Amino acid sequence: MSLKKSVQKNDEIHRRRKRRRSKMLEEEISKTEARLLDANWSPECKDDFEKLVFQSPLSSMAWLGYTAFHLARGEVEAGRSVMERALRRIPFTEEQEIQNIWFSYINLECSFGGASSLESILQRFLKHNDKFPALVHLLKVFERCRKFEDANCIGQMIVKKHKHLPSAWISYGNFLYSTERADEARQLLQDSAKHLQKHDQIAVTIQFAKAELKYGFSEHGIMLFEKLVASFPTRTDLWSVYADAVIKIGDNAQTSELFERILSLNIPEKKLQFLIKKQEEFKNRNIR
Repeated sequence: MSLKKSVQKNDEIHRRRKRRRSKMLEEEISKTEARLLDANWSPECKDDFEKLVFQSPLSSMAWLGYTAFHLARGEVEAGRSVMERALRRIPFTEEQEIQNIWFSYINLECSFGGASSLESILQRFLKHNDKFPALVHLLKVFERCRKFEDANCIGQMIVKKHKHLPSAWISYGNFLYSTERADEARQLLQDSAKHLQKHDQIAVTIQFAKAELKYGFSEHGIMLFEKLVASFPTRTDLWSVYADAVIKIGDNAQTSELFERILSLNIPEKKLQFLIKKQEEFKNRNIR
């Protein structure tokens, strides 16, 4: 056999092998894509998850599933590694996806890390995420993890950075009430008045009054509502919220007395119609 024919034969063998490998690779890719598109398919091993994040690199759910896979096996460092890869791979333009990773990473450190690792990831997060929704979500993450001092710091940051938002004061106030810091919450309400417009202050006061009632401080809650209706005696919307809050705590006698006061107000009957209906509904449910 001539050298030329030998070379041609070897080239043909090489091409055939290359075509076979290419076909096998295409088949493997097709199988993988089919599994990923199958709603009933779930990744079962590291290779499955690697294929998943390769196929959907911008999906936080893919990365979080991979992290959960490691954590379920006690592989905390491997879980951290996946989180870091996700933070590098998902661009900041994918705001919701990247925030999902950050919040889960913080959750991981709350559950498995120490104070220093939690502080480190928190500082990294805050460099890029100081918007109001992100901070409120972070407050809730720390509260769920019972990291109350960290949550308190975030609450203070929320009202400092977003002092003109009523929901900033309400979010921090709800945290304080839920962690038995009612005195601090009452001081917070007073502080909010320095930064909020009058109509916003009314909305915040209503929510603090509801929280007082919810957490068992009926006298304080009633006092706040009484101040509101004393300042705005003809605002039926305030009386309605007041009545709903009192109904909710289950004090039927006090609710009945409140409705009597409302219906004796010097307000046109037409404006009181919805409150009259509310009273009838209350009687039908509670008065035997």
